Amino acid sequence: MSDRPTRIADEERMADIILPDQTNGFGTMFGGDVMALMDKAAAIAALRFCRQPVVTASSERIDFRTPISQGEIVEAARG
Repeated sequence: MSDRPTRIADEERMADIILPDQTNGFGTMFGGDVMALMDKAAAIAALRFCRQPVVTASSERIDFRTPISQGEIVEAARG
């Protein structure tokens, strides 16, 4: 058991600009890259919360409703 106090994780935000290598033939962002950005934001929040190694064991359903185009800036937030 750790002596470290537990605390609520602060809001985590990550931004990225979408470059050509992150897009498909339609010029929109690959879904896997979107999921990776979300996973990184969640991992940072989890690490800050528990201060121990974490892994993604599962996720809920993700529906891609709006295409993200090359050159756009996206932000993943966990708060």
